[in-house]
Amino acid sequence: MFTYGLPEDGKDFVHDDGDADLELVPNLVEKVALPILQYEISHCWDMLSQRETMNAIAATKLIVQHVSRKSEALTDLLVSIRTRLADAVANLMVCSQEQHLHLLNY
Repeated sequence: MFTYGLPEDGKDFVHDDGDADLELVPNLVEKVALPILQYEISHCWDMLSQRETMNAIAATKLIVQHVSRKSEALTDLLVSIRTRLADAVANLMVCSQEQHLHLLNY
């Protein structure tokens, strides 16, 4: 789909900034995939899960590749990620050795 509107052989391609077909994939990513990812990051992402965290990283990388850096929706996604991480660090509790041993005895 990323090559939609391009010549099959790739030759004789003339870049036309006014060609809406060139923005088809970036627009779909911004309007469809990005809101889904933002919801998942904001409400469903288990940051303690290595698998979910790796998936969130991979999905975010894909979004960043296709969406303009000027996109407000991309900014909102990155703010959501930063907020979730900042909250996780702020709420991080480290037990002392004594507390840890006490918890193990239960």
